[in-house]
Amino acid sequence: MEIVEKAWGREVIFANNDMYCGKKLIHDKAGSKGSMHFHMKKHETFYVQKGLFRIHMIDTENAARHSYIRKEGETWVNEPGSPHQIEALEDNS
Repeated sequence: MEIVEKAWGREVIFANNDMYCGKKLIHDKAGSKGSMHFHMKKHETFYVQKGLFRIHMIDTENAARHSYIRKEGETWVNEPGSPHQIEALEDNS
């Protein structure tokens, strides 16, 4: 496992290769967010271990923006080529 510190908290990466990345999210900095980005080949699965997150997505078919909330115990998947951004919504420090 690898722990990666981010502006909004930390990711615990439990699987990572050229095509897949599995991460557990833990945050402690409300209002912090990562960059909007995507991976052309990599499929990602996220599990919220601690905290509350807003996930921002862009539909590449029509440029529509969507967001949804994920809380402790929930998961989500980012397919390759899907722009996404993670924002922490509560302070757990």
